Amino acid sequence: MSWNLEFVAEWQMFMDTVESRLRQEVERKDRLGLITVNAIIETELSKWDVQQNREGAWLGKLMVAHPELGQEFQATLKKIRLNKSLDFEPLPFELRVVAGIALTMLTLLMMRWQKMSTLKQLVGVGAVVGDMSLFYRVLWPKYRKQVMDTLIAQFRQEMSLAEQKLQEIVAKADGQ
Repeated sequence: MSWNLEFVAEWQMFMDTVESRLRQEVERKDRLGLITVNAIIETELSKWDVQQNREGAWLGKLMVAHPELGQEFQATLKKIRLNKSLDFEPLPFELRVVAGIALTMLTLLMMRWQKMSTLKQLVGVGAVVGDMSLFYRVLWPKYRKQVMDTLIAQFRQEMSLAEQKLQEIVAKADGQ
């Protein structure tokens, strides 16, 4: 049995679960902060302490086969926290609404200043509102996904240090 191969599989599932939960948090609240990220990580890491969980069962086997390495592994797990902020907080909804109203009013004023007919003014304002609607329905989700992908890449990069430490411990178990 290769402790390293099993660890890599467990760690990948852990990382995928945390990533999924981070994405869900952004979808649900449209924001993400360091406290939330660390809370999600802590919740998922706590599964390694419960023997009935897949991760906990694996760690339990490691602790039986190699008690010192198991203790070291568990202590390293408990230290895992992100120090770098992975924040996603877009402009508040209220500010986006106010900006949209201001843009609409500015368009209307510019058209009045140019002495356009009422029909042209209504069409112009409708075009601005349509463009803003397009932005919120199409461009905003793309922007949010792009930012989230960047945050996930940063998360994975920062977690790679913890993964390396854990792999070093598991490599010792394979060497014994």
